[in-house]
Amino acid sequence: MIRDMNNNKELKKYLNVEKLIFIASEFIIHESKDKDPRKRIDVIAFDGIDTVIFFEMKTPQNEEDDPLSQVSEYIERYGKNGKYGVEAKQILMEYPINGVTTANYKIKGYAVYGYGEKINQLKSTQDTIYFA
Repeated sequence: MIRDMNNNKELKKYLNVEKLIFIASEFIIHESKDKDPRKRIDVIAFDGIDTVIFFEMKTPQNEEDDPLSQVSEYIERYGKNGKYGVEAKQILMEYPINGVTTANYKIKGYAVYGYGEKINQLKSTQDTIYFA
């Protein structure tokens, strides 16, 4: 899926980026005392310039979750002023394979329904941009 997303010109056009550098999947930082430690980002990418992108991937049949709320929570938790913002920034910048190359990046979050099947662009929406 990551390789396909990286080569997908339509996805890059939709995201308004020239390239996607994939950093991590199933990204999570939490403490055992957290009430809800499952604030796990499905996929994280970097545009190579100044934007980190959080993806929440959903199947088209999934009507139970509210992925925009999930993406907003991820940004809140891992953004500049978030509970794990400092740790997340350090990890993303020091990631061993592909890391974020600028300390002043912004974060965008997307809920993507049906990737690998047929993307439902009406349901696949962007959350607000937050700065880290």
